[in-house]
Amino acid sequence: MGGIKVSYVIPMFNVGQYVGNCIESIMRQSISDIEIILVDDGSTDDSLDVCRRYEEKYPNVRTIRQNREGVSVARNTGVQAAEGKYICFIDADDFYIEDFAADFYERCEADGLDIIRGIYSIYDEEKEECLHINRRNLSYYDKVLSGTEFLVLSIKERANEVVPWLGFFRREFLLDNDIAFPKGIGYEEDQVYFLKALLQKPCRIMQVRSDFYVYRRRKGSATKTPTLKQARDVVAVVNMERRLIDGVTDKDVRRHALKYTSSSFYQLTSIYGRVPKSDQKEIRAMCPLGMKLMCAIYAANRHQRIKNVMFLLMPHVVALIYDLRR
Repeated sequence: MGGIKVSYVIPMFNVGQYVGNCIESIMRQSISDIEIILVDDGSTDDSLDVCRRYEEKYPNVRTIRQNREGVSVARNTGVQAAEGKYICFIDADDFYIEDFAADFYERCEADGLDIIRGIYSIYDEEKEECLHINRRNLSYYDKVLSGTEFLVLSIKERANEVVPWLGFFRREFLLDNDIAFPKGIGYEEDQVYFLKALLQKPCRIMQVRSDFYVYRRRKGSATKTPTLKQARDVVAVVNMERRLIDGVTDKDVRRHALKYTSSSFYQLTSIYGRVPKSDQKEIRAMCPLGMKLMCAIYAANRHQRIKNVMFLLMPHVVALIYDLRR
């Protein structure tokens, strides 16, 4: 493995104005023996030129260029090319505010962890301020848990954060268990990825209090504009998750895994209310009754239950509510 401790995998598409800040925040980490893998997913701006400049500046930076295949393929490409013991995902428009990596690495080595997770903040680009909204009082901070224990507790304590960029994954754990992002899925791809990781036996995971990651909320971000494609992705993700859950025999774990899946489906109700009526008709058609019923029964909280039940019984009311908000 060439002695590399951590491989930072950065998928990128048309983020030339941000990626330099992202790379520099990595280079400020105190841990040595790292590599930065930039996977340019067919950018049409100056992203690739910026990457080349950083390759010249830092010998441990390398760029992989691929045709436009989506964030899932870009991340998978980075993992396959990585040589580090641990994988750390970061999106190209985000950045780090803390020197966290050395501590994460030491914890992983000391406790034999497959996954370690921290905390993130949101930087609102329009308001130009950092919002610390993700700090919670959790019962399981700094404890070594199995993946299923983590799944159950995070659902119970309403702390189900599935994003892949919150810490380290042990690379061999990902490769040995064939954990990869689903090709062609660009919305909620992290949901199924993280669930598959948590359901592995063994899986050793720790949640720590380190507030190290800053997610940039960009004006005009693609995730802010709901599309029919996003709805299709949600349905595909829910189906993938249900297949994973089919192999779960523990009743309590299975119940909480279904709550996890219901949270995935919940996102579809917001998409549904904000797309054109012609797309709403197609969304209704792509959601079988069994899926809607399961997601209503196993809603993770009261708010999700209300919206999932409304979508099950009165989708026209969901659409009307969003129409009135416009």
